[in-house]
This record gives sequence, C-alpha cells and structure tokens, in this order.
Amino acid sequence: MPFEERVRIVSALKCVDVVVSQCAYSPVDNLKAIKPDIFFESTSHGEKAIQYHRDIMKTLEGKMIVIPYYPTQSSSNFYFLRVNFSVAIPGIIEQYGLTKTVLGGAASAFFAMYAVGQFLSGQMADNIGPKRMIAFGLIFSILVSLIIPSFAGIIVLVTVLWGLNGIFQSMGWAPSVKIVSAWF
Repeated sequence: MPFEERVRIVSALKCVDVVVSQCAYSPVDNLKAIKPDIFFESTSHGEKAIQYHRDIMKTLEGKMIVIPYYPTQSSSNFYFLRVNFSVAIPGIIEQYGLTKTVLGGAASAFFAMYAVGQFLSGQMADNIGPKRMIAFGLIFSILVSLIIPSFAGIIVLVTVLWGLNGIFQSMGWAPSVKIVSAWF
C-alpha cells in the first residue's frame, strides 16, 4: 500500500492528530518538535533506543507504548514476496523466450486471486485467528516464491503458482487490520 494511502487511513482515526513521514531512523527530532501525548515504539528498535525514547517522552510529559515486533507477521515481509516476480521477469524473458504479454497474464493472475482472497481473509481470520492467518500466508507465500523458479519455463504452472501467491498475500491485510483495531 502506498505511503500516502497509509497516511490517509491512519489520519482518519479520531485519536490521531498528526502523521509524520520520518526520514531519519531516529524519531527524536519529531518527538521534540511535535511533543505527542502518546508515542508508539516497536520492540524492533532495541532496548537501548526504547529506553532513550521513553526518557524523552517523560521529559515531554507524554506516554510511550511499546508494541511487540513479530518478524513473521510484518506487512513488509508480504511486500518483498510480492515484488520478486516483477524483478525476475527480465531474466525469465531472456532465459525462456517468453513475452511480456504472456508474463503479464501470469502477473494478472496474482491480482485477480489477491482480490478474491481479500473477501475470504477477513472471515478466515475470525475463525483461525489473525496471527495464525498472517503466519500461514507468509509461510505459503515463501514456499510459492521458492518453487516458482523451478518451473519458470512452464507458463501455465507459473500462472497457477503466482495466483496462489495472490491468495496467500491477501492473508496479510485483513488480519493485520483486525489486530490493529484491537488497540483502539
């Protein structure tokens, strides 16, 4: 999802006053400039950074909430497993002589199945739990991404596998929204 879209969604929340694009890794300059009432920090930044940011928030008389980071449940992981096909297309064309049109059809299978999967993912997450759903989607997306190179010259199989990846990729968004909505 493009950054602008994420900003629009988060900005629409009644509890959010401002959304900032952070160019630097450290949020310190933004914290001092904005002086937020609440600052969310991920455990991915490490204990030293978390304590430093907690101290800054105390001086600003604000509250800091630390959110656990689960590498297997990050939406960025889904993104990397989504763009790998487009990166491989030039090599597939060169090695197997397939056309961009044919590979475009395979790529379209991904988006069609992703759309179908969006309708199913929310319901499935309610039944099996959002964390399991995200982990399941990531694991199977990884497997598909590892299998595809073995069959890169068989376009029908690539299309089916990439379509399956679309379904597995759709297992990221709805469950993530369910998890985040519990915070509000």
